[in-house]
Amino acid sequence: MCDLVQRLRTMVRDLYSHDPKLSLSVRSNISRTLRRLAIAVETVVGFVFSIPRRLVWWRKDAVEIHVFNALVHPQGVHIHGRALAERKLQPPRENDGHWINFKRTVSQFVTAEAPRAKVEVRLGDAVHKLRTDREGYFQIELPPMKVDVFTAVAVESGWSQEFPLRGATTQPKRIIISDVDDTLIETGATAVRTMVATTVFGNALTRELVDGMADLLRDLREDGSQPLFAITSSPWNLEGFLRAIFDRVELPVDGVFMTDWGLTVDQWIHPDHDVHKLGAIRLLMSWYGGSSVVLFGDDSQVDPEVYIQSAAEFPGRVEGIFIRPVSGAARKREVAALLAETENETGAICRCGASPDEIRQLIG
Repeated sequence: MCDLVQRLRTMVRDLYSHDPKLSLSVRSNISRTLRRLAIAVETVVGFVFSIPRRLVWWRKDAVEIHVFNALVHPQGVHIHGRALAERKLQPPRENDGHWINFKRTVSQFVTAEAPRAKVEVRLGDAVHKLRTDREGYFQIELPPMKVDVFTAVAVESGWSQEFPLRGATTQPKRIIISDVDDTLIETGATAVRTMVATTVFGNALTRELVDGMADLLRDLREDGSQPLFAITSSPWNLEGFLRAIFDRVELPVDGVFMTDWGLTVDQWIHPDHDVHKLGAIRLLMSWYGGSSVVLFGDDSQVDPEVYIQSAAEFPGRVEGIFIRPVSGAARKREVAALLAETENETGAICRCGASPDEIRQLIG
């Protein structure tokens, strides 16, 4: 920690003695150093507060594994999950009040991670041993294989469970990628008060979906022959909440890409929306190298810009870009102009404000 402090002091002194105007690279270096310092403080404080539990009231908490994605794709097998202390959450009910929904929402963020926990992933006769990271996450990439299930084991606690694998090794004609908030689920992201009230005081049974979108995505998926993926900047803590909504409307989502909220070397709270979404799209495009893609989003954040960049990076592979306008007339005109230019340059079908029925006719 002393080394980090000294490095930061030297950086700031040299910066102001030579050039009072902050350059982008210097600002980035300072920010990364500050985050490293904050991580060091967080680690020390966390260790100090854990001493009484470790020495006096120590007990071996039961650990369970939450599997977020378990996918078979043409390039291999992808399994991603998290080891957490076992807990029981009451399932939601339609008549739950604001206070019950609020407590359930908070409980999804108050988790006891299992850092550096031993995990085994068993597929057939093969056993793959790994450890979770400092936040309890683990991820494994394996070569292509024809498997339907795998078993995840938390070694220390002896917890184990069998999970299904979605997808197939065959190359689909297309893949479908959709944003979640205000594209599939009504969130009110452009009105902070509405968004907070909807997110904090609602539950998986009361959240409203964008009219017609679940039916459209279900039809496009064609019983799994064309995989469907959801990309959102929401944290992994809400993965179970999202899955409950998908189950409620009978929408099989093959994979979800969310974010790890928390302090890291590269972020204070969460990664930038464009970095996260573009990274997920690039990964999916590499998995499905012979498939086209249809992209769904809204104009409240950076979906149009990210999708347009994707069309430029993967020429001929972006079949369609469909944006739902939620941010007002000025933003809608801006996005419509950008999409029209992209359609002329790439040949992709690009629309802002098309209804689900119109989209069906356009891409069939």
